[in-house]
Amino acid sequence: MGRIDSSRRKRRAIRTAALLLVLSTFVACNNGPPAATDNPPGLSGTCGLPTPEPTRVENLVPDELIPEGAEIANAQAERGGFLTSINVKLTVGEALKFYKKAVTGAGYEIINSDNEGFEAEIYLRKKNRLAAIQIRTSTCDDRSIVFINEIVPADV
Repeated sequence: MGRIDSSRRKRRAIRTAALLLVLSTFVACNNGPPAATDNPPGLSGTCGLPTPEPTRVENLVPDELIPEGAEIANAQAERGGFLTSINVKLTVGEALKFYKKAVTGAGYEIINSDNEGFEAEIYLRKKNRLAAIQIRTSTCDDRSIVFINEIVPADV
């Protein structure tokens, strides 16, 4: 009986992680191209990274998940958690290393991770919350965009 419940929980976590991936792709693809500016602040407007949304709610994102020199491009509440995109001055590999350390310090358990060099993912759990971090390269080798999605699944 315990093995069946564990298997069900694992399948549910995988389905939720897949849903998070789809949601973050949807959010990323619907932000459109960055706005052109003469003097872009921070990282936005460079290397294909998005310009910060004026409606972003930065305090939704835990400080531990924001690397030094990073810029929050978007952040919004979603399903008891948050969705965010963060421009970072890190390669995909450097960002993956940062986030693996940062998430454990922030109380998350790493369920799974994957690194293909040009992109990486980390799937997480924290109490009744599930989260996914997706790191994507930009048009510059030393800069990336990070999507973090944290939700409370409806069936928890």
